[in-house]
Amino acid sequence: MLVVDDEPAFCFAISEILRLRGHSVEQAHNVSEALVILTGLTPDLILTDIMMPDSDGLSFIRHLRSRPAWAKIPAIAVTAKALQKDRDAARAAGADGYLVKPFSAQELHTVIRVYSSPDAAAA
Repeated sequence: MLVVDDEPAFCFAISEILRLRGHSVEQAHNVSEALVILTGLTPDLILTDIMMPDSDGLSFIRHLRSRPAWAKIPAIAVTAKALQKDRDAARAAGADGYLVKPFSAQELHTVIRVYSSPDAAAA
């Protein structure tokens, strides 16, 4: 998995939760770092913040969807934006799922279970 968020503490906390559940996790603190990681790794799922200073998460997701090598990787938008219009914008950008901060470890695990399953493409 790849966690992309400009807040190092958030990246660390989410990564630790995922590692405790047996997931291999890479962290990026901006889209540029994420793109470098993706040149050498194809994660089974990407969790990306929407609001980041260098490039927003929706632009990142659109970029992923435009590249054949990354187009099928499930991408979950993670944000404090909770309005329906924000969810709709994430879906339009190509996000597979949406998590509103703050969220529980159980909510995180549920989203990961849904979108990293073999049937995720059908979801």
